[in-house]
Amino acid sequence: LSFLNDTSLGSKKEDELNYRFYATSLVHKILVSNFNSAFAIGVTGKWGVGKTSFLDLMKAEITKNQSSNIIEIDFNPWSSNSSSGIIQDFFDNLQ
Repeated sequence: LSFLNDTSLGSKKEDELNYRFYATSLVHKILVSNFNSAFAIGVTGKWGVGKTSFLDLMKAEITKNQSSNIIEIDFNPWSSNSSSGIIQDFFDNLQ
C-alpha cells in the first residue's frame, strides 16, 4: 500500500496522464479564434484527475506562443475564506 503524491505536473514533470495533446489543441483553438469580448474557460473534474496539471500544460503552451495577446489570470477559489467571498476575491485578484 502506498500513498499518491497529489502535486501538479508543474513545468518539469512528465505528462503521465497524456493531457498534453488536449491542452495544446485547446490553446491553439483559442489562439485562432476571434473573440469580441472577454471569455473564461473552466476546467472541471473530480479530485485528483489532473485539472491543475492540465492547466500547467496549457500555460506552458501559451508561454511558447508569446506573440499571442492572451492575458492569463490565475485564480484559486480554494484560497477564499468563504463561498460568499469568492466573488470579491476574484475581482480583487483581477484588479
